Amino acid sequence: MPAINPTRLKHETAELAAYFADPARFLYELDKLLDRYADRVRRPGQTGAPAPLLPAFKVAPPVMRQIMLTLTPLAQANPLAALTLADTLWEKPILEIRQIALRLLSLAPAHDPTPFLTRAHAWAIPKEEEHILEELFRIGLAPLQNHHPQQFLELVREWMGHTSVELQILGAKALFPLAQNPTFDNLPQIYRILLPRMIDAPSVLRGHLAIVIHALATRSPRETAHFLNQVLIVSDNPGIAWITRQVLDLFPEETQERLRETIRNR
Repeated sequence: MPAINPTRLKHETAELAAYFADPARFLYELDKLLDRYADRVRRPGQTGAPAPLLPAFKVAPPVMRQIMLTLTPLAQANPLAALTLADTLWEKPILEIRQIALRLLSLAPAHDPTPFLTRAHAWAIPKEEEHILEELFRIGLAPLQNHHPQQFLELVREWMGHTSVELQILGAKALFPLAQNPTFDNLPQIYRILLPRMIDAPSVLRGHLAIVIHALATRSPRETAHFLNQVLIVSDNPGIAWITRQVLDLFPEETQERLRETIRNR
């Protein structure tokens, strides 16, 4: 990995920022900058995390941080230009470039949900890179979740209610950061969205639902245990028992035994 000189890097990102309003030239210069700092030695799996499917420069975190430190004031001062730039960057299927696009999206003014909803529909596709989907829902769409939770929930409800299992999985992935979000306290809305999918969940969806249920049980064990108990009663889908077992240790012993009994009596 090339050595990082903070002063030089700051100068290089300032030169990059000069093309903020010229997306095509910015992309060209960004590609060159990332290539200069690319790690050509590290191999997939050496960090312990699954390797991304998208091509990646594997630059060190300080490089990405400095790029965003430089771009953030420009994006806040010129939100339309920032969104135009984000759209151009998104078209380049390289991990770090799409990560920058997501961070530019997250800086859009939160009062208007339209830019977030438009890009959620365009960017959130089932075949998208796992790392990118996670950051889209956790970072790029964070203003939508925080300031327009109902619009975000409608989007998730659309995915979760679709006949395509791939879109249902997308909906579950989108729900996860909202279930974790301590500022979102209307958990019954999440349970209502989950209910139809919990009742008829195919095996391929169960793991994704379990991740959401785990987040809910961590935040609200009592509500989540009640929800699971009710679903176990009304549905004979064996997947519900499996999901319940994945989160049993998050509940008090008495609650665990009650859920086990409900499973036994099905």
